[in-house]
Amino acid sequence: MAQYGVPVQRVINAGGIPQNNRVLNQIYANVLRKAILVPEGTPTSLGSAIMAFVAVDIFPSIESAQKTLCLPFKTFEPEPEAEAIYERIYRLYRKVYFALGRCSAEPIAVGDILPELRRIAAESRSTLAAVVPDL
Repeated sequence: MAQYGVPVQRVINAGGIPQNNRVLNQIYANVLRKAILVPEGTPTSLGSAIMAFVAVDIFPSIESAQKTLCLPFKTFEPEPEAEAIYERIYRLYRKVYFALGRCSAEPIAVGDILPELRRIAAESRSTLAAVVPDL
């Protein structure tokens, strides 16, 4: 959406596996480079309820209804060092995707993909070991 001019400031994961998986939400934050908000509860149909309450004048505005009805949430912020790693992986992904994703794709050399992934993994492990020595 952002590439077409729609500003995206945050992403809300409001159900299913992402709502219950801290690691996955941190990965989303790092890959998307956006804050990920995860409600503490199930917000199913909350938007519809807010619109209905505003329509029948129980709340004077959507904002006032949100302040009263929306659940508290946990925020996962992007980690700059992880963003750089995901950017390197994404470049490799694009190379393979566009080489294999179309029948008309030009042949490319892919011999560098696995060695580069191994390099990234080794660097990530050594960085993590420096931060978490008992790992």
